[in-house]
Amino acid sequence: MTNDFHLLLSVILISKKPIDCGDLFFYRFFIVFGLDFARKKTDQYFKLKSLRMRIGVKISMKLFFRGIGVKQYLANSKGFSLIELMVTLGIGAILAAVAIPDYSMMVLRRQVDAEAQKLYMQLQVARITAIKNNNNVRVTFSIVNNQYTVHDDTNSNGNVDGAETVKVIALIPRVSFGFFGGIVDPNGNAAQSAVDLAGGGTILTFNSRGAASDSGLVYLNPTSEIGQSNLLLRSIGVIQETGSVEYWQYNVGQAPLWS
Repeated sequence: MTNDFHLLLSVILISKKPIDCGDLFFYRFFIVFGLDFARKKTDQYFKLKSLRMRIGVKISMKLFFRGIGVKQYLANSKGFSLIELMVTLGIGAILAAVAIPDYSMMVLRRQVDAEAQKLYMQLQVARITAIKNNNNVRVTFSIVNNQYTVHDDTNSNGNVDGAETVKVIALIPRVSFGFFGGIVDPNGNAAQSAVDLAGGGTILTFNSRGAASDSGLVYLNPTSEIGQSNLLLRSIGVIQETGSVEYWQYNVGQAPLWS
């Protein structure tokens, strides 16, 4: 009713002649009838359009599931040409050739790090065991067999007796004791051998006070890199007086050389 009143008022304002009561009734009837007619026609139009759309969708779906849509889709599909396939394979091969060496080096780095950390922990445990049990613990390195043994020498006589425990720890095949060429150790001295102890042997003993029999370093490198580079070289050092164990990483062409 409010909208009809506004429309009627608009007609009165734009009219140039006086409007009496009969005219007002006529205008109001005309406006209300016209708006109602327009609303009905609009509703009919949209209902008819919606119905047509629903019918069209149903027909399209029926035709598609009968095979017409599938046949047209297959007829328009062309796939890849031989040249496109060869170019794609070529790009994939180039990317693989670039990525594989980096991945292999990453795997080697993780493996040598794992073996170096394991040796570091075994030496720490050997020292703590010697202090706790109040006896010597001997660590023997075998460069040839690529392994080391930890002997809990309960009577500190240097021999393996019946009740004493001996743990054998082997390096994985891809990691070995050694290094490439002439290098300088973390102390600034020339490295002499893969197991470089001050006494020249391959046996390291921790006594009941936690001190070590020798100072020295043990070098680990990927087996494939020993005769080529020291890029992934790691070293585990021991200080004689305190028995402290240190972990070192070799930095090729950088300063400091060891960190």
